[in-house]
Amino acid sequence: GRDVVGVEPRAEVREFVDDNGNDFAGNELANAPRVTGNLRVSKDVELSGGNLLTFSADARYASERQFDLSNDPLLADDAYSVVNAQVNWEFGSENQYRLTAWGKIITDELYFQNKSDFSSRGFIQAVVSTPPSYGLTFNVNFD
Repeated sequence: GRDVVGVEPRAEVREFVDDNGNDFAGNELANAPRVTGNLRVSKDVELSGGNLLTFSADARYASERQFDLSNDPLLADDAYSVVNAQVNWEFGSENQYRLTAWGKIITDELYFQNKSDFSSRGFIQAVVSTPPSYGLTFNVNFD
């Protein structure tokens, strides 16, 4: 099956002046990319004995986004895409066993999850994405 979801909001401040007199009208909202999208594809393959092999992948895209109402370029992040993939093998007399090989962020995309302004203390804190990860998972259904 396939699922496609996309959003193109225009999230901006209509009217806001802070206690220091900074006018944020027209600025983009924090952590609200203009365009986001998700795509998921999967394919089931029936094997002999009723076993099932499922291939699936998903991708997520987010356009450039701000992490602060000031829209300071130092507190922004570029657009990014991440891809995850997995293969499930369901087997056993009642398909009660499932072995999954998976990979997360397999494209090794580096992006920022958050940035915070501590310039009054001399630095900007940035939290980066997790690195790619891969693994095997084994499940048993006892129903």
